[in-house]
Amino acid sequence: MPFFRPPQRRPATGRHAFTLVELLVVIGIIAVLIGLLLPALGKARRAAQTAACLSNLRTIGHAYIMYVQANNGYLPYNRYPTWQESDPKKVIQWYQALSQYLGKKLDPENATPGDYAKVLRSCPSWTFDLQGLSVDKNDYFPGYGQNYLLFLRTGARPVGSEKPLAQINDNDPIYGGGYNTGINPTSQTPWALGAVKASKLPNSQTRIINGDSVNNHLSLQYSTFFIRWDFARYDDPTAVLLPGQTQQFKQLYWISGDPTRHGGKNLECKPKGAGKTSCLANYLMLDGHAETLDYERARVMLSTRGS
Repeated sequence: MPFFRPPQRRPATGRHAFTLVELLVVIGIIAVLIGLLLPALGKARRAAQTAACLSNLRTIGHAYIMYVQANNGYLPYNRYPTWQESDPKKVIQWYQALSQYLGKKLDPENATPGDYAKVLRSCPSWTFDLQGLSVDKNDYFPGYGQNYLLFLRTGARPVGSEKPLAQINDNDPIYGGGYNTGINPTSQTPWALGAVKASKLPNSQTRIINGDSVNNHLSLQYSTFFIRWDFARYDDPTAVLLPGQTQQFKQLYWISGDPTRHGGKNLECKPKGAGKTSCLANYLMLDGHAETLDYERARVMLSTRGS
């Protein structure tokens, strides 16, 4: 006769499984905590990127100072010799001229943009890859651009290493001082001045020489719609295009400069009159220091004496 053994009961251990309600409560609490922490983490990340970018610009500032000391007081060309020269072996960009003062001198005839990318630290907030731009095919990788309208509305007498082929009325309330600096004059750009001596520029503490940019240059354009000099954007059909600024990269909102790189959104930076905005970017001054400026302050400093 088979022996029947009754089921054995396990002794109580004081533990019990979580109920579904308890699990859902825990998941909900974790979700709330994540929601609270993510903005703080994102803000900390942006602050770290801004600080790293300022450090990069200060390093570039030291390179500018050494270049000026070694070249009779002249700043490097934005693009040597002209805007129109298309042979890359004949062109020297500002960052190529500074490379030897950033740790490694490269041969501009053989070095690729990728080679320079290893010498010149790019802005950590510059979403180069997301823009669909190739470091091996163009010179937009640094995320920084040199200001090529250094005399714009400063009231200082524009003077450079070359004599312009055409004159701009310095007293013109719109275009006064709008000569191209760091570029040689041609029939297409007759108002270019060639290289500029740093000592000829006013207010070195507030004269922007370089800064965040989607291009290898930094400038403003005069908009007949907004009736002022402003950061050039592709959606402004009334902007007066200046040399070096073309409708080439439609995936970029800005043509020159990048005034929202460290804060704000592009569409929030439509001109609304004077006043501080949430749109922020980093800039290098002629005296070698770097700082973060809001949209309106940067715009004013790029189109006045900067005081």
